[in-house]
Amino acid sequence: MDIILDANAYLQVLHNHGRKFLETNQFVELVTYLRRTGSRLVIPLVTFYEVVERYRNRLMEVAEECVSRSECLQIDRQANKLNVTAIFSWHEKEFVATYAELTPAPFANRSPIERAVLGLIEPKLLTTEHELIAKNDFQMVYKPFDWSLNDLTGRGR
Repeated sequence: MDIILDANAYLQVLHNHGRKFLETNQFVELVTYLRRTGSRLVIPLVTFYEVVERYRNRLMEVAEECVSRSECLQIDRQANKLNVTAIFSWHEKEFVATYAELTPAPFANRSPIERAVLGLIEPKLLTTEHELIAKNDFQMVYKPFDWSLNDLTGRGR
């Protein structure tokens, strides 16, 4: 049996029955987006939790891939800079709420967004990258976003 839920009802079901899925804010952000756009979802109730779990797992995979993608992160050892995607600044509130508390204590003096970025990437860094980060004297800068990634016309290539 399918149950039609608008985003508000979906969020209420999540709060009442799916507390274990509130471990990360990414899912809550999805529901917030759905609520803002007035979207409606049709989900078989028996697969509701499976869908949520798969979505949550996929978001975690994408987060883990970030460290290995130059579009997301570049560490410049010579300049002592951590170059990160501008997407972190665009969604600062969400990243800070989700990752800032995961940052090791030595980085407590960093800004909330710096702590969030470190909380996301630090566990996945290589040894040489850890050494640069551990000194805690690097500068974090936002890389210009490569809008050609969204260009379906081929003009940006």
